[in-house]
Amino acid sequence: MLKKHPAQWGILLLLFLLLGVPGSRLSAQNCANTSTGMPPVNDLGTGFWNGYQGGLYPGGANELSGAHLDSGVVRALHIRPLDGQGNVDPVNGSVVLISIGMSNTRDEFNQFIPMVDTLSTKAPRLKVVNGAEGGHDLNMVIQPQASYWNLVGNKLSSAGLTKEQVQIVWVMHAESSPNNPTFPGYPQSLKEKYKQLIHILYSQFPNLKLCFFSSRIYAGYASSNLNPEPYAYYSGWAVKWLIEEQIAGDTSLAFYGPGANSPWLAWAAYTWADGLIPRSDGLIWVCPDDFRPDGTHPSVQGAQKVAGMLLDFFTSHPTTVPWFLAGQGVALIQISPQVLNFGAVPVGQTAVQWLWLHNPGTAPLVVDRISTTDSAFSASPDSLHIAPNDSAQVQVSFTAQQTGAQEGYLVFKHNGPTSPDSVRLTADVITSIGELPPQVQHGFRLEQNFPNPFNPSTRIRFYLSTGSSIRLEIFNTVGQRVRLLENATLPAGEHQLLWDGRDHLGRVLPSGVYVYRLKAVPLDRSRPAVLLTRKMVLIQ
Repeated sequence: MLKKHPAQWGILLLLFLLLGVPGSRLSAQNCANTSTGMPPVNDLGTGFWNGYQGGLYPGGANELSGAHLDSGVVRALHIRPLDGQGNVDPVNGSVVLISIGMSNTRDEFNQFIPMVDTLSTKAPRLKVVNGAEGGHDLNMVIQPQASYWNLVGNKLSSAGLTKEQVQIVWVMHAESSPNNPTFPGYPQSLKEKYKQLIHILYSQFPNLKLCFFSSRIYAGYASSNLNPEPYAYYSGWAVKWLIEEQIAGDTSLAFYGPGANSPWLAWAAYTWADGLIPRSDGLIWVCPDDFRPDGTHPSVQGAQKVAGMLLDFFTSHPTTVPWFLAGQGVALIQISPQVLNFGAVPVGQTAVQWLWLHNPGTAPLVVDRISTTDSAFSASPDSLHIAPNDSAQVQVSFTAQQTGAQEGYLVFKHNGPTSPDSVRLTADVITSIGELPPQVQHGFRLEQNFPNPFNPSTRIRFYLSTGSSIRLEIFNTVGQRVRLLENATLPAGEHQLLWDGRDHLGRVLPSGVYVYRLKAVPLDRSRPAVLLTRKMVLIQ
């Protein structure tokens, strides 16, 4: 009998495995575990699971809305290409999106990057870097001095980039070999570790503005204890609760103001589905096709599923489109009751403001979308075509709310230069006008003129609580009287006068802001005199 060399025995054993063992056993995946019976968080919507409401966002919603979305949009619109020191450089700077996570994150982002690189509409200054690294689980990277952060710095350096240029992060992270399957205990503890990670991200990347999370994919086919079910499923709840805490105003996740310690947080793609049970959008996870042999890591096909979901998100969400895609000309104008000089508007009442928009360029400026980032404001019209060296008007309405003084931005999406820094769109605030309650003093009342703005004439109404000698005068913004409209003694009651936009010599006055003032001296000398004023806008 011939004695075989150990290497020969190894070859024979390999042939035996390849030829004699069915493929399903070779894979070592548990392909029989096609479902856990747990519902996807997004499919729950307003429903509950184990006493907790579903939906990716508060109230069972799967789409972000309201003030938190507005804040994200503003941050997205403030993202600019930065040089290596973090200074704005629209010509040679970069906008960096980086992934943070372990091996699954790495595999999925490796499929995402070529999709982005071949995207014809990709913003030219956008750089996408895969910062995920296998073998570095969540417990390791939440140590501030972890070697992982040096690896991230080296990856950026190899791409000719710095940490100062990172403004957006995608996170998909997990613990290795977790051992607490309780709900809600485990996802709550995981949420706290995500919070620690957020604080480290904020310190590692000094210009970080946006952070998008994803959950783990289905792990019911896993053959190891690396991160099986229910832990992959629980990661979605941990992310949901983390984001909800920021929306609720958790000061440990403050993303603005002097106490800021976190980027703005939101979901990217929620990638968990219950095996072969189709999610409401049709997503399933197939064994063995979507997984590598351990049933935990995605195969190329599985990673491409996640990459496709990420690409759909980054090319469509209002907090990503301004910096992810090219040709998104956007200008911002800050708006608030103070900036627009609305004054004290009573809750539930509306004030109206006019802005003059200028196009000092040599080509027409097409503004195809005008919107506001705060629901207290609205803008009209919602699109404009401004000729070269010409101007246009936008009306901004503000409705006072119980929450106090709101602050937001007017967002203009236009056909101008791609870089927001070179947008040739400016605005001049004219004045506060319209729809305020009447000016009232001692029973006397001065109404807002109507129409306002006006051309060529407008009516001014006022009410006298007693017979009085009155003077109704009109002034320009530098205090010069341009017209004495009435100087007479009138009885108590309501009165109205018509102004034709002309001065005391009959000359047509130019467009602009004018002030009208009512002075009333009661015939009953025991009553005090009254002085009431309002503003109006003449457009010729």
